[in-house]
Amino acid sequence: MSDVAHVFRRVQDPSFFRALAPTLTIGERTSFGAAGRTAGARPGALEPGGHVAWPAVVAAPRAAAMRAAIEALVAEGLPAVFAYVYDAFWEPLDALAGVAGPVLGPHEALADVWAWLVPREAGRRGWPAHRGLSTLERGEGGRPLTLNVWVALADVGPDEACMWIVPLDQDPDYPDHLDGRRGEGRAIPLPARAGDALAWNANALHWGGPMTERARGPRVSFSYTLRALGAPRVVDPLPEPLGFEARLDVVAAMIGTYAASEAAPPAVREWAEVTRALGAALRGRPA
Repeated sequence: MSDVAHVFRRVQDPSFFRALAPTLTIGERTSFGAAGRTAGARPGALEPGGHVAWPAVVAAPRAAAMRAAIEALVAEGLPAVFAYVYDAFWEPLDALAGVAGPVLGPHEALADVWAWLVPREAGRRGWPAHRGLSTLERGEGGRPLTLNVWVALADVGPDEACMWIVPLDQDPDYPDHLDGRRGEGRAIPLPARAGDALAWNANALHWGGPMTERARGPRVSFSYTLRALGAPRVVDPLPEPLGFEARLDVVAAMIGTYAASEAAPPAVREWAEVTRALGAALRGRPA
């Protein structure tokens, strides 16, 4: 059996994933975060720098099970983003709707997600400096139209490759030169406990810091992109219903989208390419 056939045989079978994480369910729910579509439209408060922390979005025991699932996937040679086959990686959208609504107003989750396991090895790190959006966006009252949301599944600080952000009010390139990186020296770390969510205006410059020799463990995390309803978008909203096959389609699309930032084995990349092409053919649109 070829390597890519082996990938297909495993990842198209929900029982493969259930065996890796027996306490996590798959496809028992297919809609998440619906409250966000009707959340109050009043502007909410981010920090002046355009970021906020929302503690305990995921309960500690649940976070531990989700971390174990990512570690099991990576041990199998699969990118951590396959964790999105599990209900547990979509359920936080329900809690986030309540806290993101006052910031964005009515909003939706986009089909733009990722998950990470940064090993406890000095020098290893998350993604380099980037902005979720390099086009200035402001809604009514100056509120953001898009939030990047990053959820920790392990305690992280500066030694554990935590997120770093250049506060918007300290960024010399905001709002007029969003292709710039002059503010990197003004970045601040964003430590978090397992289960905490960090959110920031998608125009903010941010990155994953380096692991140090003092790290207490790996950095395990996952993310969402939330978008105000009615705002122009280049990424589709999450499909509904969001069953197992739809989740695999999202995973395949993400592997293709972020191939430059996160290496995946060649057989997994080929699986993603074929899956994306099949999905596009079924929807009658380009891959």
